[in-house]
Amino acid sequence: MILDLILLRHGIAEDVSSDNLDSSRKLTEKGKKKLRDNLPVLIPFIDSGHPIEVWTSPLTRAKETADILMPLIKSAELVICDFVAHGDFQSFWAALDKLEDNKKHTIIIVGHEPYLGNWSSELCGLRLPFRKGAAAGIKLNKRDAIDSELKWFLQPKEMSRLIIRKKQN
Repeated sequence: MILDLILLRHGIAEDVSSDNLDSSRKLTEKGKKKLRDNLPVLIPFIDSGHPIEVWTSPLTRAKETADILMPLIKSAELVICDFVAHGDFQSFWAALDKLEDNKKHTIIIVGHEPYLGNWSSELCGLRLPFRKGAAAGIKLNKRDAIDSELKWFLQPKEMSRLIIRKKQN
């Protein structure tokens, strides 16, 4: 089965949380604003004619990023996935196996570096340098990961440029 996969790195987060736990680091106000400004650029890349699931890391900054994304996508389902926080590619692949083969899906992963870059390398042979808020679209071959194809890759600066261009037209 072929499906659409979008890898999205969380936005700009605080350096240290009040409890000194990495898992509870929150997005900064600047990070939230940049995501609110930039994430609408992704909507034309998302085919809403079939099931859409947002699989997010349970870490606070990723969940907050997913919370900003969710209102932009009609009828998406949010799923918290521990394996995203740890970059466990085998668990990711096992979760894909549970999807119905006869239905097209879009899966959006909200996660962290270096794991997203590692996964892009596993899937299409390119280790993408995900800055905070960057996204990549991959046409994923569920039968053969390395046969997957990078369709697009946007860093936050490119997203901002697309927004400015759209406003000018």
